[in-house]
Amino acid sequence: MNLTNYSATANKTYQADSLFPCPLLDRFLQESRGTLDIIYIVNCAINAVFSLTAVFANALVIASIWRAPSLRAPIYYLLFGLAVSDFGVGFLAQPFYVLYKVAGLYKRSHLSCVAGISFVFISNQLSGVSFLTVTLISLDRVLALYLHLRYNEVLTLQRVKLALFVTWLLSAGANIAWLTSVKAYYFIVASGFAIFLTATLLAYLMVFRTVKRHHLQIRQQTTAVLHLSSASSQGNPNSQANAIERNKEDTARFRNLSMAMFLVYLVFLLCIFPLMCVLLIASFHGRGTAVEIAFNFTMALVFINSTLNPFLYCFRLKTLRREVWNTLRSLVSV
Repeated sequence: MNLTNYSATANKTYQADSLFPCPLLDRFLQESRGTLDIIYIVNCAINAVFSLTAVFANALVIASIWRAPSLRAPIYYLLFGLAVSDFGVGFLAQPFYVLYKVAGLYKRSHLSCVAGISFVFISNQLSGVSFLTVTLISLDRVLALYLHLRYNEVLTLQRVKLALFVTWLLSAGANIAWLTSVKAYYFIVASGFAIFLTATLLAYLMVFRTVKRHHLQIRQQTTAVLHLSSASSQGNPNSQANAIERNKEDTARFRNLSMAMFLVYLVFLLCIFPLMCVLLIASFHGRGTAVEIAFNFTMALVFINSTLNPFLYCFRLKTLRREVWNTLRSLVSV
């Protein structure tokens, strides 16, 4: 959801029809009107619908992790943090986006200015938190892989909470840059996005490469035990076979969880990549009608990611899915 400040553009008629200046948004006055009104209306309808789904789905995930003792683990706390930022998108960012666009269509300049600034500020904050949290999730998978038994000792729940708190502080720092210097904000966003892509990609490459090597080692050990049991009638290879089986189960569990987190990262990237391409095109060729249409719908796609994430969690994580169903049943029985 980053670079949402580009959407904080007032309408050109905003200057002509308004007696209320909006300096923070005037820095981005490039948006055209008239023939694009129907595009804004359709986009507002899409965001209104997905705002409700994002709020409901992420609220279920938040409540399920909060109330379930079985989910007291670092990875689920990180998912809790991501669900909070996604909930904020549905509860605050999308409604303010709709309000900003509708107010602009009806030439309510004062309301459009307030809603636009609120949308940009909230979106920047939540997008930064989402980026950093997804990065933390990838680093968590690396630590779980290489620390083994020391994982729970090193990555305590208190440290995870502290890391999530720091993500909000760092994102707030970027927001301050947006308020003071647009160029500084662009630099921070570009640098942060580059670090995000590099760190997450390297982390998952390390994870899946190591998991694949472990899988091959387990297969070799299993083959060796089978040969030993068939070739020798002395001794009891059952204990070694049981150890290998436990190792196989642990590896499969880790692989499934890591694959679920990689899927979250991949969908996150797929949702934001079209917007990044549109922004890149706009930086070289300006924002004509086609670019403006593409920008509005790619922005909607970024918001839709906040609805998709909870379904990805529940689709891939059986434990979380069971707790979400328990939360739903408890709500229905009330």
